[in-house]
Order: sequence, then structure tokens, then C-alpha cells
Amino acid sequence: MLGYPYTKNQTRGKNINMLAEYKKRADIGMGLGFLLWIVLPICGAVLLKSQQLPSYFWFLFPALFCGGIFLFIWGCTCYAKGKGYGRPVGLLGFLNLIGLLILLSLPEKDHISLPTIEDIEKAEIE
Repeated sequence: MLGYPYTKNQTRGKNINMLAEYKKRADIGMGLGFLLWIVLPICGAVLLKSQQLPSYFWFLFPALFCGGIFLFIWGCTCYAKGKGYGRPVGLLGFLNLIGLLILLSLPEKDHISLPTIEDIEKAEIE
């Protein structure tokens, strides 16, 4: 969805893609969150106004709105974490699309590799 430059990290003896573990979470969170936060409540309000839905559906839209906010911000925190920033940077998601644009414009930080057990043992021998 958003495109990530991938870097390999060495973590506890396993080659993993640091950003890939957050990519799916960020895509799901931001996509579903945006859908629930913005699109569905607007469509629902139009349908309620045109009386295509029963009036007792009014309680559903605040729940969709709150759930959408939660998912969108969770996706933004995963995206920020995947770029190498802390989770608090992802709280820019409260600013909706402006916060997302700020997150997208942040440069990716270099990920710190943790030494493997073999690297530690090799350093102790030398």
C-alpha cells in the first residue's frame, strides 16, 4: 500500500526484515481505520438522511468512528515503528491525513542490529 524500502537486520541470530513485520499491521490498521473513521460514517449519514436505513442505526456510527480512530492510530504507530521511530511518533495519526503525510515524509532511520551470540563469543575470544 505505502511502499517501504527494506533493510535486513540481524536479530538474535535470525535474518529478519525489520520493516516487514510492521508493514502488514500498518497497512491493515491505516486502511481499515480510514474506512471506518471517514468513509462509512459519511455514507451512513447520507443513507440515514435519505431514510434508506432505519433510524435506530444512529448508535452504530459513533462506534464506527471510534473504532476507526483506534485502528488508524494503531496503523500509524506501526508505520512509525517500522520506519525506526518510537510509537509516540505514530500519534500523529490523530491529525488524520495531515498526520499521515507527516509520517510519510519522515526519513527512515537506520535500524540497529543486535549482536548474535556468535558475534559476542567471537568478540570475547579476540
